Amino acid sequence: MPCNTYYSDYVLKICTDADSYSEKATSIDCVAKYGGGSIATFDYSMRVEVWNGHDWVVNEVKKGSFSHSTPAKVFKLKNQKSLKKGKNSARV
Repeated sequence: MPCNTYYSDYVLKICTDADSYSEKATSIDCVAKYGGGSIATFDYSMRVEVWNGHDWVVNEVKKGSFSHSTPAKVFKLKNQKSLKKGKNSARV
């Protein structure tokens, strides 16, 4: 879900660049943000999963740690095995 300022008070939120993607989309961009009061460090694992009709299959994983915000993590759709445009779903 795209980040917006509607929820100004948050501890941790995960944001993508869109709610849904057209067949012309080339990537899913994702950011994790910490809005808590004290400094903390979070380890994260972001992954793209593709629905194959029966199960969610993990295609790509990006890992790291952050204190305030991760750099934008870009998941190129052309790199997602088994993703067929307009045929199935992907999630982060």
